[in-house]
Amino acid sequence: MSDKEITQLTYEEAVKELEQIVAMLEEDDLSIDKSLELYKRGQGLLAHCSDILNKAQLQVNQLPEEE
Repeated sequence: MSDKEITQLTYEEAVKELEQIVAMLEEDDLSIDKSLELYKRGQGLLAHCSDILNKAQLQVNQLPEEE
């Protein structure tokens, strides 16, 4: 997992970390506190990825159409 602030991660970095968190959460040997910490970070990563995709979609929508 990265120690970077979520907002400083690229889309690719955020997705990679989110995949790592999912794998860790699927293991049964985590404490409740660690599971909750990972879940919260995962939610933040998911929101960040969604924000990046929404901004990219807005930019695509603003491109002029070719004739």
